[in-house]
Amino acid sequence: MWSKPWKMKEGSVICICLFAICVILQLIAGPLDWNLFAWPVNLIALILFLGSSLAIFLLRNRFYFFEFMGSLKAAVPSMMFVCGITVIMGLTRQNDSADAPVGLLGFSRMLSSWPFVLLYLWMALIVCQAVLKEGRYWKWRRLPAFAFHLGLLLVLLTGTLGSADMSMLSMAVNDKLPEKMAVDDNGKMHELPISILLRDFDIREDQPGRIQYIADISIWSRGGKEESAVLSVNKPFRIDGRKIYLSDFDETKGADSDTCTLDIVSDPWLPGVYAGIYLMLAGAACMIFMRKSSSKQESE
Repeated sequence: MWSKPWKMKEGSVICICLFAICVILQLIAGPLDWNLFAWPVNLIALILFLGSSLAIFLLRNRFYFFEFMGSLKAAVPSMMFVCGITVIMGLTRQNDSADAPVGLLGFSRMLSSWPFVLLYLWMALIVCQAVLKEGRYWKWRRLPAFAFHLGLLLVLLTGTLGSADMSMLSMAVNDKLPEKMAVDDNGKMHELPISILLRDFDIREDQPGRIQYIADISIWSRGGKEESAVLSVNKPFRIDGRKIYLSDFDETKGADSDTCTLDIVSDPWLPGVYAGIYLMLAGAACMIFMRKSSSKQESE
C-alpha cells in the first residue's frame, strides 16, 4: 500500500481518514454555520477554491498527491463516499432549525455537518482537476466529458455556497395596507424591498372539479413601481429574483377571506445549479450517443 501508482484502495483510505477528521471537527466545533458564508463571503470562498484548484493542477508534476487527485482512482472512492452520505441524509429526518438537536455526527442537519461538507469539498476538488485536465489537453471528442464534469462542478459549488443566500420567508398580507415585513422559520422579522397588498381572494372550481385558491395581489418594488399578480397554489409569481407563493388563507371566511399568507423564496444561486444540471444531462446524453455510434461502427 502507498506504493506508486496509488490505486482505489489508497483513495478509499484517504476518504476514511477525511471522514474521521470530520467526525472530530463535528464533536469539537459542532455544526457548520452556513450563515457565515453569506454574500460576499461565499464569493470569496469560491475564488479561493478556484485558485487552490488551479495551484494544485499546476503543481501536480511536483507532488504526487496532487497528481493522484486528478485520477480516476481518487474520483471513484470520493463519489462512493459522497453517494453514501447523501443516502444517509435522505434516510435521516432533517431539521434545519437552529435550536434543534443535531445528534452526534450532525446527520439530522446534514448540510451543516462536517462529514457532509468536507467530503463534498474533496469531491469538488477532484472534479475541478478533471475539468482543468480536459481543458488543458483539449480534444473535441472529449467535449461531452468536459460538459458533464463542468456541470457537476457547478452543481456542487453553487448548491453549497449558494445555500447561505437562500431564504424562505412568510408574509401575512391583507386588503387594507401594503405589507413589507416577513418572518423566517426562527420567528425573526425581515424588512423586504417590496410591499404587497391583497386585492382580492377567491375560491373556484375548475373543469375537472378541482378546487383552486386564487389571490389577486399588488406588488410595489423599492422604486415605487407597481405590478399586479394572480397567485394560485404551486403557481408562484417571480419578481426581483424572488418567488412568491400562496400558502394559506383565512379558512373561517373562505372565499371572503381578507388575509392571506405568502411564502417568499429567494435563491440567487439557483440558476447556476440549473445550468450545471443541464450541462450534466447534455454531456451524459452525448457520451451515450457517441458510445452507441462507436459500437455500431465496430459491429459493421
